[in-house]
This record gives sequence, structure tokens and C-alpha cells, in this order.
Amino acid sequence: MEEFRQSDAYEWCGSLWFPDDEGENRFAGRISYSADSGVEVSFHCGSARLTKNIAKKVAFATAHAGRKVVTLSLFNLFVYQASWSSRGSVYIGSAAGILIGAHCDLDSVASLAIKYDENYENFFAMDLAKERSIIALGKGEPIELKDRCTIDFNTFSRGTGIYGVDDLEAIFWTDTDETMEKLKEAVAPMFESNKLSIDRRHSTELFTVVSSDNANFATLFDHSMRWKALIEFFVQRSVRIEKIIAGISDSQGAALTRSFPMLLSDHVSERVKQRPFNHFHLPISFSHLRNGHFDLSCMKNIADKWFEIHENPDWAPVVQCIKRLMNINREFGTTPRFSILLSDIPTLFELMGEKATKPTDFLIERQASEQWNTHLLEHLPPPDNFTIGKHLTEIRNAIVHPASYANKENGLYVQLRHDPYKLQSAYAYLGSLFLKEVWQLLGLGDADLREAYSDHYIDQNAHYAPVKFL
Repeated sequence: MEEFRQSDAYEWCGSLWFPDDEGENRFAGRISYSADSGVEVSFHCGSARLTKNIAKKVAFATAHAGRKVVTLSLFNLFVYQASWSSRGSVYIGSAAGILIGAHCDLDSVASLAIKYDENYENFFAMDLAKERSIIALGKGEPIELKDRCTIDFNTFSRGTGIYGVDDLEAIFWTDTDETMEKLKEAVAPMFESNKLSIDRRHSTELFTVVSSDNANFATLFDHSMRWKALIEFFVQRSVRIEKIIAGISDSQGAALTRSFPMLLSDHVSERVKQRPFNHFHLPISFSHLRNGHFDLSCMKNIADKWFEIHENPDWAPVVQCIKRLMNINREFGTTPRFSILLSDIPTLFELMGEKATKPTDFLIERQASEQWNTHLLEHLPPPDNFTIGKHLTEIRNAIVHPASYANKENGLYVQLRHDPYKLQSAYAYLGSLFLKEVWQLLGLGDADLREAYSDHYIDQNAHYAPVKFL
């Protein structure tokens, strides 16, 4: 199967048509994809005139890519611009996605196999034995999430054939020729009985397969995005989609029969410069959860609760708050995010059925460690007789009511409101407790892991200071 990456650019030229008119009208056109623009389409209609705003669930194309002819399926095609001249009419539009290699509609998509980036893989696989970990994951058992979907791992390896014992010298080296000869003698019978069935593995990719009975493409993609968001919550970093492969069922909805690559416009991953992290540096990794087994069963309860929260619209403020906290450094030290966090805390407790007259103090009492309290008092000392919760709430009040707080506490809160570094630290400290509360809600029972997660979050996102150039 030819490889197509979400981060690359592609272009095809050929003919395009709409299946609902049975292909009677075919148009010469160009189809392109890039990470910045998604799928773009332009086609020429000759003397025919179509309506300007064309919106089609599916369009088919046969196009040329170098010396090859490929079949393409475009989904949710929308034409937003048209021009007419004596030479004919030209239409320009965009599509939500494109499938390369077959003509089908989205109802035929029965599974999605997605390769995520290094941040995702490093959560599951140990750096010192990464390929071995990935292979073990591919052999593990899947998990089924409460009538929603099945999540499984699959691996794809590239390699070259090993045709005889002499090829072993290209793979292994030994101190003595005698050792190599013993190795050859030991495996020679295997080559004699398994001609051409042994390959030397060069690389292995990990794909996460999301499937569900009677689910449509939109549902499968939503499930995959929720699963991705859960891993982002674990690693405290964004995860990018690198490749997507769609499993296509036949017209009767039978078992998967074919697989084809896809490119999607509605998920152009953000490209953020981040240093690669080590598996062992994560506060919570797959190694902490798996209990010696390389399968996803250890994550089932957490994933079930995570999906449940995402599917309930009442929890949308909490979900959005988690997303903002995961992207804390995208808008450094801004006042609106801190204000919203103070509003999201009582929302979380109300949804949990907890009564809290002073939500910020209540969160601190439930989740703050002695170290958390000590460090916050050092970096953001409150006025005398103020609790930490009241102090943080007053910072929010000074943001929302700037005139009323102009002279309060000798201008302390005006100063804090205008200091992006102090605001960033306040946001990180309080946000770490919010995330600890969510982890406890999700069923992460190990208090030490939750504390390590909170400490790591603060260490990565608080205590910034301006650079002084000399």
C-alpha cells in the first residue's frame, strides 16, 4: 500500500464526477491536499453551468499520479466559487477528506487505523526496547468500551527476505567464525522447511484501530479523537495524526474486505515544536498501568469514564477546560483563561454531586499537598488572613471588575492582573489540582501517580521569568 501522510502535500489531475448522476457528466479537474489547506478541488465544466453552491456527500475521480492511474473518493465536497467565460465555467471548492484507491462512500468505512506521532508511541513503548514493545502491543488483546467501540493495536512492518543461512551475516556479527557457524547450523533446518517465509524486519509502525458495529465514519472518527485526547491528557502534550487507513466493508456490510489510505481536511494537526520526551520521564505511563501485560485491558475503566464524560453535553465545560490546560502555553499568562478556570471548578463539583460553597477552597482542601501549599505561598503570597482559595478568587475578581479592585490590598491584585508570569503560575498551580480531581474521577486510584502528575504539570508550566539580556 502506498504511503500518504497528513503532513505532506499531494496533487492529482484527471476527471471528476458525482455518482448521483451516474457519472453522465465528467469534468476535467485538479485535486490537491496539503496540511495547511486540506483537500482542494477545481474542475472545468465546458459549456455546462452548474449551480454555484454545490454540496455533495461524495464525488468520484480518476486521476493521474506520475505514470499511475488512481481512483479517488472525495467526501463532503463543497463548491464555494464559480466563474464563467467564453471558454466555459470553472468551479473551485474543498472537501472534508479523500480516500485513495477506491470509489466508495463514507457508509462503507467500518474501521479506522491511525498512526499517531512519537508522543503517542512514547506513552506506550519504552525507549530502550521500543520496537519490541510495539510488536508486543500488536499482539495484545483489544478493549471494548461500553457499546461504543473496540480499540486495538495493529503493527505494520517493513523488511527484506532472508533466503539462506548466509544472509545471517548481514544481521548478526560474532567474535569468532565458529560462533557464526554454530548459529547457521542451528537455524539451517528452519530455512529448509520455510523457504521465503522469513523476513528481516527493518521498521515497525504502530496503528491504533478503532472499529464498531453499525457505526458510521463520523462516529468512528469522534471515538478516535476522544482516545487521542485521553493520551494527550496522560502525556501533557499534543498528539498529531500521521497516517489514516480506512477499512472498507462490502455493500452488504460484511467483514472488512479492503484497506485504503485517507487524508482529512478537518484534522490538520498543529505543528508545535516540542522536545521528544522519554517514556520513563512521564509521571503516568503505560508501564505504570499495564501490570506486566502488553494489552489495553488496564485502561478500560479509565477510557470508559473518559468517553462517558465526552458524550454528555453537560460536561462540555469540563472537557474544554482540560483542553485549555493541556495547551496552557499557547496563550501565555492571559486573563480570560484564568477567569474561566475559576468558573469551571464549581461546574465540575456540581456535576460530581459535591456541594461546595467555596469551590476553590474546597478543591485545595481535597487535592493540594503540603508541598503544593508551600510552593504557592512562596511564589504567590496572599494578604494576611486570606486563604489561598480566597487569594486566587480575588485575582479573578480583579480581572472581571478592574475598577472596583484598583486600590484593594494596596494595589496587589492590579499588579497580579497585569503580570503574565504571576498569572501563568497561578493558572498552572490551580489547574494542576483541577486535573488531579479529574484523574480521581476517572478512577486513577494511585494517589502517588496523581501527585506525580500534578508536580510534573507545575514543573513544566509555572515559575517562568522574563529573560534579561545583558
